Amino acid sequence: MTGKATLKPESMADIKAVVDYMTKNPSVRFEVQGHCDNQGTLRVPIRDICT
Repeated sequence: MTGKATLKPESMADIKAVVDYMTKNPSVRFEVQGHCDNQGTLRVPIRDICT
């Protein structure tokens, strides 16, 4: 695990649009997905993943 996530500056307008939509529509549910790389160990404490 690299322990790093990078948001690109060119993505900020899209992220802001999603935030605005979520703020205006609090009853809408979302699922956020991502991916993992093949770096590091499989033994990562859950507190390190969820922070």
